[in-house]
Amino acid sequence: MAQPPQRSQVLYPCDTQLERKLSHRLLRRLSRRFHVVTKRLLVQGFIVGDLIKEYGESFEADMRRYLTEKKVTVEVDIRHGLEQAGTAFCDMMRGANAGKMLVAV
Repeated sequence: MAQPPQRSQVLYPCDTQLERKLSHRLLRRLSRRFHVVTKRLLVQGFIVGDLIKEYGESFEADMRRYLTEKKVTVEVDIRHGLEQAGTAFCDMMRGANAGKMLVAV
């Protein structure tokens, strides 16, 4: 079986460093998906909305009780001033905030 080409042997049809990085990322993602198929892996998730009928009422009751008993707290990251909105948005998209991101104007 032929060995995959080493990183230094890969020929790139692109010019810039960024395009080469993106090409490597794409190859890694495709490689992972290829393994899911060839190894017959089961990939399964759930959407919270799928469970509302079964757990909705009990979840709401439990969460109300946990919030009043302070067993669950809400984390909020507050930035002050409209000039911080752009930075706050970028941080939120990067995942640099804790909990909700708010901008106090």
